[in-house]
Formats: sequence, C-alpha cells, structure tokens
Amino acid sequence: MINLFKEKIQLKEKDEVIKLHIIIKCYQKGFNLSEADIDLLIELNKIGYTSEFFENCLQKGYYKSEQTIRNAVAKMTGLGILTYKKRGERFVIPEFIPELNSNQIIIQYLIGNYDR
Repeated sequence: MINLFKEKIQLKEKDEVIKLHIIIKCYQKGFNLSEADIDLLIELNKIGYTSEFFENCLQKGYYKSEQTIRNAVAKMTGLGILTYKKRGERFVIPEFIPELNSNQIIIQYLIGNYDR
C-alpha cells in the first residue's frame, strides 16, 4: 500500500516559490545552504553578476562584505549550482531556478521514497 498525501500551497510572492524550490533541490542533493546563500541565488538570477548585485546583497543584509559574497559565490560554483562561460560571469543552473517568463509560477512535485 502506498500512502499519498496531496496538498496545495499558495505563496504570495514569486521569490517565495523560487526559494522553496531551491530549498527542496538543496535537500535532495544534500547541500547545506544558508538562507543568505539562497537569497543570493535569487538576487543573482534577477539582476546578474554585476556591481548592482553586490550592492543589493550588502544593502539587504545578506552578507557583510563583498568578500563574503565572493566566497559564497565560489562555494556555490564549486557545488555546481552556479556556472559561468567566462571569468566575471555567474549564472544559476536551470535545475535550481528554471527559466521564468511570467510573474506567476506553478511547480508541481511528486516526492516519494523507495526501498532497494
């Protein structure tokens, strides 16, 4: 017998949906990211790896210095969450933040366990 639980969750902000998706992906892969790391990913996805990105992360209090931001970016690049084509670029891989073309997002999961 398989237990099935259906639940519908509605969040107010698009960023909250993205954040929840990132948390699920990190749990699935065994990554231990802080809330600041997750917020950084969302900010990076919004505006790109620019001076404005660094300013926003500092202003919003995610990190206390540009160096700690760079360290977090390096950590997530090492984990494979961020990628780049050339030096000075960083992009969040689509597995963690899918390409978004709308203000409304619906993500449907089917999560289960299995025994070997």
